[in-house]
Amino acid sequence: MGVMGVALAACAGESGTESAASDDDRPLVLTTFTVLADMASNVAGDDLRVESITKAGAEIHGYEPTPGDIARASEADLILDNGLGLEAWFAQFVESIDAPHVVVSDGIEAIDIAADAYAGQPNPHAWMSPDVAQAYVGAMIDAFAEPRPRQRRRLRTARRRLPGRTARCRRGTRGRPRTGP
Repeated sequence: MGVMGVALAACAGESGTESAASDDDRPLVLTTFTVLADMASNVAGDDLRVESITKAGAEIHGYEPTPGDIARASEADLILDNGLGLEAWFAQFVESIDAPHVVVSDGIEAIDIAADAYAGQPNPHAWMSPDVAQAYVGAMIDAFAEPRPRQRRRLRTARRRLPGRTARCRRGTRGRPRTGP
């Protein structure tokens, strides 16, 4: 996870944990990769069980789902993906799954890649911008609130607070390196 992803997760409050316990009766939200799972866990708190289809460090762009991934997805109450062409494998994967699916990047204005073989295409790593991460979290809140009427009020309140949290995260990361080691 990049510096901004870590900062946003830290600013989000609670830390979610992945649980595959069969006795966990909370609705299952699957994400396509761990950054989305971290964000979704912070949004969901203890109300939802959030898991990532891929493991930490997996190559998300060309991931090949396993039969176990398909089985787990068929049990999901919701699947979240990034979109923007990040998960090349996902369109075919989700065709065979009968679960609601939300593309968290829908509606954002992606920045195009400036150079290399992908020049001119949208940068699929859009969550690294605090403003776009805020939009991702907003999409998650909306997706989680729809089928969960008891949590809807808490989630919508959290959505209204997003701009202030993003501003605090920005202030907290000023002066830090923009690139990794």
